[in-house]
Amino acid sequence: VADAPVAGPKSEPIYRVGTLVYNKRQLIILFVWLMWNDFGITLLEAIGQLNGVMMRDHGATFTQMALLGSIGGFLTPWINPWVSTWSDRHRGSFGRRRPFLLIATPVFACFLIAIPFMPDLFHFLEKFPIMARLFVHIPMNGPAFFIGVCGLAAGMFNAVVLAIFSYLYWDVVPENVLGRFNSLKANVALIAGLIWSFFIFGLAE
Repeated sequence: VADAPVAGPKSEPIYRVGTLVYNKRQLIILFVWLMWNDFGITLLEAIGQLNGVMMRDHGATFTQMALLGSIGGFLTPWINPWVSTWSDRHRGSFGRRRPFLLIATPVFACFLIAIPFMPDLFHFLEKFPIMARLFVHIPMNGPAFFIGVCGLAAGMFNAVVLAIFSYLYWDVVPENVLGRFNSLKANVALIAGLIWSFFIFGLAE
């Protein structure tokens, strides 16, 4: 439970949350690192908007895209309560949250990086007769299907990362400044979204 700031040496405010103690300078450094994290996550999530562009380029219909999106929309809400509860109860030398981030973040990044290479992977695999016979049963254009499934997998691991970070903030940010932190975090996410929309998304075509 976070305590209100108390007077430290030379009347310097001291901020506490659990066993963590910050002075004002350390609190600012904490905010900078967490804001930078939120900025990066916002841009990473925005990349998912390109999945639809690539799937359309490879012949997917809006119905097929919506179906894959609905599968992700059904599965990801179950991840937060399950993963967050698991991390709350986890006890280890790396703490409660870090083991989950160390596993989920690289996997999320790998799936994200792999998305534009999915058509190449499909065309490589279809050279093998057994895979070619299997791909006949795919209910949509093969490259588009691979892009959609890879994007779905990236979204699942992204949901794990977001679930952990949502509760990591409560672990490390003192309660009496949590409102200000959330306000700043929302503004940082907005700035990242503007940068994506005005300077990056237009390069997609």
